[in-house]
This record gives sequence, structure tokens and C-alpha cells, in this order.
Amino acid sequence: MALATPQDTWLIDCFAVDPRPLFEALANKTLVIHNALFDLGFLFEMGFELGEGGEVIDTMLMSQILEDKDSEEHEEAA
Repeated sequence: MALATPQDTWLIDCFAVDPRPLFEALANKTLVIHNALFDLGFLFEMGFELGEGGEVIDTMLMSQILEDKDSEEHEEAA
């Protein structure tokens, strides 16, 4: 998992470090994720819940829309 602020960026190995202490802080933030379906699947299995103020921006989905991809592979990801 990579976390970034305007000031800094951190890379967290979720197999070596438990990310659960971050869940409350992330729940109501805007999460920018590449392939959110995949990444959120892992986080949801660990108990993460997106709060009412939370938002997900999926850069993979955005790139597919911008590139006008119609292949079966991209339809499955959406």
C-alpha cells in the first residue's frame, strides 16, 4: 500500500506490517487507487470500511475510459 500527502509518501508492505491502525484515518478520505477493485478487496477482507465521507478514485478505470477500451479484459475490471 502506498500512502501520500502533499508533503511525503510512504510505501507499506501489508504482509509485514498490519495496516488496520490506518483504517479509521483512511475511511473518510479520498483514496486514489490503481485497480481499486483488486486493492479494496484485500482491505475489505481485513475489515476496512469506507466511511460516508470517503471516496474512491480508480485511476485504472479512468485510464480505460479515457482510452476508450472496449476489450473483454477491461470490462471485467469495471
